[in-house]
Amino acid sequence: MNKGGIMKKLLSVLLAAIIAAATLAFTVSAADDFEITDGVLVKYNGSDPVVVIPDGVVSLGDTAFENNSLIEKVYVPDSVVSMGYSTFHNCESLTELHLGSSVSKLGDNVIWESFGLTTLTVDENNPYLTAVDNVIYSKDLSTLVLFPDGYSGEFVIPDHVTKINDYSFFGCAKLTALTIPDSVTEIGSHGLWGLSGVESLILPGGLSKIAEKTFCECTSLKELYIPDGVREIEFRAFWDCKALKTVHLPDSLITLGEDAFYKCPLSSVTIPAGTEAIDSRAFIQCTSLEKIIFEGNAPQNTDKRFIYKCDNAKIYYNSGASGFDVAPFSSLGKVTFSDCETGHYYRLESPGTPENTACGDHLKDLYKCARCGDEMLKITGAVKEHEIVQYEAKDPTCTEPGNAAYEACLYCDYTTCEVIPALGHDFGEDGVAEACLRCGEKNPAYAPPVPQISFTDVKPGAYYADAVAWALASGITKGTSETTFSPGKGCTRAQVVTFLWRAAGEPEPTSGKNPFSDVRAKDYYYKAVLWAVENDITTGTSPTKFSPSSTCTRAQIVTFLWRYNDAPEPDGADNPFTDVKRSAYFTKAVLWAVENDITTGTSPTKFSPSSTCTRGQVVTFLYRSFSAKER
Repeated sequence: MNKGGIMKKLLSVLLAAIIAAATLAFTVSAADDFEITDGVLVKYNGSDPVVVIPDGVVSLGDTAFENNSLIEKVYVPDSVVSMGYSTFHNCESLTELHLGSSVSKLGDNVIWESFGLTTLTVDENNPYLTAVDNVIYSKDLSTLVLFPDGYSGEFVIPDHVTKINDYSFFGCAKLTALTIPDSVTEIGSHGLWGLSGVESLILPGGLSKIAEKTFCECTSLKELYIPDGVREIEFRAFWDCKALKTVHLPDSLITLGEDAFYKCPLSSVTIPAGTEAIDSRAFIQCTSLEKIIFEGNAPQNTDKRFIYKCDNAKIYYNSGASGFDVAPFSSLGKVTFSDCETGHYYRLESPGTPENTACGDHLKDLYKCARCGDEMLKITGAVKEHEIVQYEAKDPTCTEPGNAAYEACLYCDYTTCEVIPALGHDFGEDGVAEACLRCGEKNPAYAPPVPQISFTDVKPGAYYADAVAWALASGITKGTSETTFSPGKGCTRAQVVTFLWRAAGEPEPTSGKNPFSDVRAKDYYYKAVLWAVENDITTGTSPTKFSPSSTCTRAQIVTFLWRYNDAPEPDGADNPFTDVKRSAYFTKAVLWAVENDITTGTSPTKFSPSSTCTRGQVVTFLYRSFSAKER
């Protein structure tokens, strides 16, 4: 058999294996398990744990899988574009729901009471929806569309969400805490319905209304501050919130909807002065309600049954307020008050935030009475935790302390850092080493050994004696023989730039470009000349000549040194020398050299710029210049 035939046979075997594996993974339900009418899956009657809905179905009908206790995983094909009301209601064994690439609409209560459902996915090619960590969002992530009913514990809504969709958290009874970011400006109808495990909520400040049945049957919710900016509370917004004893209505509230607080155990509620309408049965069967306190005049559009079956309720209003002597208030028990006779009317002044709370302390909201200004702090229940950052170990240096690996809080002084002191410089046992043995920093107390000068022509006390000793110790120059230095002998231009180059530490030229025909690579001064040209210390005696053998003048040596020090401006303009003209190229260099005690001239009024610079003068100029630079 040829190679092509063998490859075809291998591919056939592999394909058969893949098909067999797929068959084992998914037991596709029989066709008669599905009732399909005009592309709508009306009812699923099967009992398979894994359901692959047939391709070609375009919609899942209302209650299509309702009360099916056997299904565990459902795969919705790419052909399906919508799902109906309560499609998967009360599917107690359902754990996974996988949506295809075309689903754009999810019906009301679509997964209601499927408390085992924790996995929600959406095909990545779906242009309308996407799933992140088993939560379904709009494709642009701005709308939270559907939350899994089986999720247990706390959940923080990401701050890219601006809208919580209708029925998003419908019936999520296992959710124990929900954080809603300030980015959210809309919570849809039934959006938080049935969060029976959540005891407290902080609503974002950008809301303009509390939609129909938003908090319906949130049976553990005890207290709620409705942020200023909310103008309307819609129909049955807090229906049957059995634990809701305190609600703070915002000053912005205009309309309080029908049946809004049905059966809530409120004992007192304050109606803001700007409220214009209270609909029928707004407080129906709030049997614990004793005080309805009106901050302003009676709302003109108040239904006569707004406190229907609230037998203990009385109306409280400020003396001087109007509208309470007519229906529906005229037949009710009425009490007038002034100031805070009915108790303080606290409004949230500023919420507790991590920024204004010490680590380890509870976050506290600041409330202020709208009538008298009395302030009250209320613990929110949350504790400001340390924000821990891990830091790596750092070895100490001679001058900087180090530390072992540690952690520290971003917001307070908590830390486990243990400082390792700086090591200090190590200048050897006797402390006289030239540089630190660890870091190489120069020892300020170091005194280089003074070489024994054996030159017969360098007498102790000569002005150049120390300079010659320094030059020998620094490796800048040697004598002209074993016994002579020749201090009065002229220095060539090649020798001067070489001395300067050595004093600078013999830096390598950065380029091999040589403009001078009289400077060759084999010459001892080759690198020194190239370095001097690169650093604008000299330009030669012409564009192509350096004249290395020419004797160096006094003007040239101070100019070389001045340029090496970046050609600084002299501090003053006083010129003591009659032979240094203002227009001369070396004038600034000479004035700078005098100011820095490098030279005093050949007399009080003469510098002698054209005179040959002797070896004694050259090393003296270098010695004084580099000593001044170190100072």
